[in-house]
Amino acid sequence: MPPPRQPPVHTSTAEASVAVQEQQTILIEKLIAEELQSSPRDRRSVTSEWKVRNFAWFLAPATVLLAIGTGMLMRGNVASLFNTTPQVVSHSNATPVQSPPQGRRKLKPAIATFVHRAPIEAAASAPPARSLPTTYGIFASSNGRMIRLEPMNIRLPDSRIAVSVLTTKPRTVVVPHGPLSFVAYQRELMTSAPDNAQLRILAQVARTPSSPAVAMANDAWAIRSVSVDLTVAPVPESREMVELQPVNPDLVLSPGRYVLVFKNQAYDFVVAGKVTDKAHCLERAETPDGDRFTECRNLP
Repeated sequence: MPPPRQPPVHTSTAEASVAVQEQQTILIEKLIAEELQSSPRDRRSVTSEWKVRNFAWFLAPATVLLAIGTGMLMRGNVASLFNTTPQVVSHSNATPVQSPPQGRRKLKPAIATFVHRAPIEAAASAPPARSLPTTYGIFASSNGRMIRLEPMNIRLPDSRIAVSVLTTKPRTVVVPHGPLSFVAYQRELMTSAPDNAQLRILAQVARTPSSPAVAMANDAWAIRSVSVDLTVAPVPESREMVELQPVNPDLVLSPGRYVLVFKNQAYDFVVAGKVTDKAHCLERAETPDGDRFTECRNLP
C-alpha cells in the first residue's frame, strides 16, 4: 500500500478548491477499495440493505396516499348508508348506530295508557244492535222483537167522524204492554214516504139494555176518532224502511185494541192486559135517526 500523500500547501483560493476535490476523490477511491476488499457475502448484505431502504422510502408515500383515498371512499359510503337506512353496523365494535329520532313519539306512556283504559272500556258494554225486519211488511217493535201486523180489508173513515166502520174481525195480533214503536218495510218507501201516521182506537161495541135484539153486538168493533200522532223517520240501515214513533216518546198505550193508519191502510193489533180505559168500550143504541154510540158507563 503506497504511503499517504501529504497535502500540499496552497497559496490561492483556486488551488484550495482543487485540493478539496482531490481529497474527496481520494476518499471515494478509499471506500471503493474497502468495498472490493470485503467478502462477497458482506457486499450482498450491504446491497440488500440499500435495496430495502430504497423500497421502504418508495413504499411509504404510496401507503399514505392509499390510506387517504380509502378513508375518503369509506366516508362517502357511510354517509350514503345513513341517508337510506335507519341503522348501520359499525366495523369497530359491531353495535347498531341509531338514526336521529323523527318526532317525539313516546311508546311506553301510550302502552301504559292502553293498559289502564282497557278495564274501563271493557266495562262499558256496547248497546245491542236493534232488530229489524228481513221481509216486507208493517211491524210492531216491542222489547227488541218484530211482530208482523196484518192489514184490515176496510175503508178508513174520515178522522173527523167520531165513530164509524163496524167490523167483526176477531183479534189476531197481541203485543206486550209497554213502550211500542213501528217499522214499515216497503219497496216504494225508497222514493215516496208519508210525513206522518196515526194510531186510532178500535173500541168494542157492547149490547145496551134497550137493544136486546142486537145479536152480534159483543163481536162488533168500531173505529173511533181518538188518535195518537206518530212521527216518521228514516232507518239508516235501509232506504226502504221508516220508523214510526209516538210524538210523545214517554207514551205507553193502555191495554186494548188499536188500528195503525199508514198510507191510508189500517193494521190492527191488541195491547195485552185488562182494559181499564173507557175509551175502548162503546154502547150502541138504535134511534130513529140511526145508531148512536156512547162510551160505556161501566166496563164489562
